[in-house]
Amino acid sequence: MQPSAFASYLVHLLDKYKLSQRGLAKRAGINYVTVNRLVSKLGTGHTPASGTIEALANGLGCNQAERTALHSLANPVVDRMRSSMRQVLDHWREFGPEAGFDGTIEQALAKYLDE
Repeated sequence: MQPSAFASYLVHLLDKYKLSQRGLAKRAGINYVTVNRLVSKLGTGHTPASGTIEALANGLGCNQAERTALHSLANPVVDRMRSSMRQVLDHWREFGPEAGFDGTIEQALAKYLDE
């Protein structure tokens, strides 16, 4: 099985920041086995938790673009869903008031998207 895009990117970041899997595990405060599984087997359908991704990013010393890429690559379905929801919110903000809607949906979407 080929490594996932997330696993490949994580390997790239390990190389960039000159860290071993064990070194990253120690700096991120996560188990080495977890890091090893993410590097070698993420393509099997396992999606790391957001907190794990943040710990990895912190351990690596990632910039914001790298951190965002890790989250997007770890769960592209959720990333696409958030993007679609953002588009719905933008349309809602543009057309909702003239359609007579009260803004409840806009508030819920904005809260979910942290806007």
